[in-house]
Amino acid sequence: MNDAAIAGYEAAFDQIERNGGRFTFIWNWAALFFGIFWYFYKGLWAKALIYAVAFGILGAFSLGTVWLVGWLVFPVLGTYDLYLLARRGTQLWESAPGSVVQMVNAISPVTSADPGQRLRALDDARARGVVNEGEYQDKLATIQQEAQNASRLADLDRALRGGVLTQEEYEAKRQAVLNP
Repeated sequence: MNDAAIAGYEAAFDQIERNGGRFTFIWNWAALFFGIFWYFYKGLWAKALIYAVAFGILGAFSLGTVWLVGWLVFPVLGTYDLYLLARRGTQLWESAPGSVVQMVNAISPVTSADPGQRLRALDDARARGVVNEGEYQDKLATIQQEAQNASRLADLDRALRGGVLTQEEYEAKRQAVLNP
């Protein structure tokens, strides 16, 4: 993604990251006025196509009323969708925090990506006698290592976005974190 496509959005992206990377309501006037064309221009072609097909089908069944309401999707979701592409590297939703996949995972503490929730579930399992002290210590070390790796990866992402690392340096350091 080129820097011109995200110029002027860094403050909004920082606001989203302060919200844990979850959807944050940020009105986007350019997306309101240019709609699906703004999505294509910003490199969000996958979502532009998905929205076009969805609005086309729904609009045909609603005699066009969905198109009017649907147009509001662009200014409401535009900045967040651009954030997902620029900061998370995805044109879709599944890898984003707060996504359906993560919400489903949150239902089961064992598969949750949130280290705090996993630690609480582990403590609960130890208190109930589901895991013994040795298993507890092993799982605790694993969760702590995963949390530390996630923090390191987030730091690398920031360094790459900030121009501190080249793409090659980033990839090498990322592989070192993932495969110690």
